[in-house]
Order: sequence, then C-alpha cells, then structure tokens
Amino acid sequence: MSTDEASTEQLVGSESGSSTTKLIKIGALLAVVLGLQVIVVWWLLSRPAVPATEVTEEETIEGQFDEDNFNDGASSVTDAEVVIDSFNCTNTSAIDEGVVHVSFHLSATTSPSNETDFQVAVTQTAERRVKEAVERVARNAPYEDLKDPYLNSIKRQIKDEINKVLRKSYVNEILITEFKIIEQ
Repeated sequence: MSTDEASTEQLVGSESGSSTTKLIKIGALLAVVLGLQVIVVWWLLSRPAVPATEVTEEETIEGQFDEDNFNDGASSVTDAEVVIDSFNCTNTSAIDEGVVHVSFHLSATTSPSNETDFQVAVTQTAERRVKEAVERVARNAPYEDLKDPYLNSIKRQIKDEINKVLRKSYVNEILITEFKIIEQ
C-alpha cells in the first residue's frame, strides 16, 4: 500500500505542477498577444491617414477653378451682392396663441455676369413678386425655423422662391441681416 500511495502522490504532484506551468504559459501568451495588439493600435493611430505632400502652385490654381466649385451654388468672394429690401411682416402660424413679428434686411449674392439683370429684376421688373415671395416665406415659417441661429431653412426657401419667381437661377446665397422676432 505504501507504494500505491507514493505513486498516487507523484501523479497528483506532477499533474498540479504541469497545470500550473500550463496556466503560466497561457498567461504569458495572452500578455504577449495583448502587448502586440496595443503596439499595433498605437502604430496605426499615430500614423497620418494621408501622407503629407506639398501642394504645388498648379494644384492650388486648379483647385480654385475646379468645376465642382461652380456647380454647388455656394457664394464665393467674386460674387456680387445685391440689396433686395427691408421686410417687416407678421407670422400668425409660428405659435398657437399669439403672433410673431419678423423684421430683417435681405440681400442676395449672384454671379458678376448676372448682377445687372438681377438688380433690374429685383428693383423694377419683378419687384412686387419678389417681395411677395419673401414675405410668404417669412409669414409661413415655423417657429423652429425662426429660432434657428443660422436661418438655414428660411434662407433656402427664400432663395428657391426668388429663383422661381424670376424663372432663372440668379441667387447663389441669401444674406439676412438685422433679423428680429418679437412674440406677442
């Protein structure tokens, strides 16, 4: 019996020793893998996404006159600014119980080639229709649009309405200044 007990103790001792070494090996392997992952992530995040290259003068000039810059309808430094008028109107649909008085100065930018035609259309040919379209937008604007600090929705609607009234896409951008709303 003593030999059986001794052999059993050796088996138990060798199994616990081998399981401990296995756990140490697995732990070391996990530590190495995690360390490699940290190094790879750090390396990927520290690299610039696009290699920095110096822009040549030709590329700068080509970028300024790219066709995409002229098709989006956005205003540029070369656009001409045309004053349309000052507007004061009452919006009864913005709030349920009461009215909102809206006042602002309106200007628009257009390309220099269209400046004289647009000026004549806004001040003489279609003056009343343009003013009516602008007042219609201001009178029907929801309260959220009136409270928008950039007035993006109102500007877009005014631009669309003016271009529709004039039957030509004159307006590139709407400029609203001295915008005031008074709730009653």
